[in-house]
Amino acid sequence: MVHGKIYYLSVEESPGEVDESAILGYTESYTDTFPKKHGETNFNRELGMPYARVEGGMAVLYDNEWRLCYPKEKAIQQKQTVFLPENMPEDFEISLTWGCYGISSYDSKTGMLVKTTDATHPTDYVACYELSVEEKQQIYEIIRTLNPEDYPDVYDPQEGECMSEPSMTLVLTVKSNGTEKAISAKDIAYDFTAKNKKGQAFLTACDKIKTLLIETEEWKALPDYEFKYE
Repeated sequence: MVHGKIYYLSVEESPGEVDESAILGYTESYTDTFPKKHGETNFNRELGMPYARVEGGMAVLYDNEWRLCYPKEKAIQQKQTVFLPENMPEDFEISLTWGCYGISSYDSKTGMLVKTTDATHPTDYVACYELSVEEKQQIYEIIRTLNPEDYPDVYDPQEGECMSEPSMTLVLTVKSNGTEKAISAKDIAYDFTAKNKKGQAFLTACDKIKTLLIETEEWKALPDYEFKYE
């Protein structure tokens, strides 16, 4: 917050050099919720970050980069929003659908872990798994780094450059601070690589969460796939 106004941190870098004379001040305090005081931030506990007035808003020196910050109205218009707070909110939950045609899924709120829906008896492939505090924190850090609000609701991380049969579906849903965001990537190539940085970040985040889940004993105890795809 600067002079009573909240600015939303974006992933954009300032297009030009920020002159030292443009610096208005330095971050003074941290909060796990929305800032309420001048100089307060909710994305970095390290204080003393300089912020400066630039064209279109503000910029803050974060991770050795001058990052643009926008007022709420402009941030929503440009689909640029603040990163999640450093501390995991109490209501944080995620769900992930993945695999050939989206046959596997997990919902942290219900604990339902589904190996496959493509089976004669699908209920045989369902387990209950509750994330440990450490696992949930690990996933939160993955999500926080991704910054889901910077992605459209329907997304192709590979930009149509790759095709495969069978295809893969990824649906990542994040619930936090009373809001919900879902990113749906349907019928994309069965490959966790992309040529663009943003697409790769999304695929990597989904792959890390998926890997954490399939390495659990609950997943390993489920039957082998009845049907296999080639």
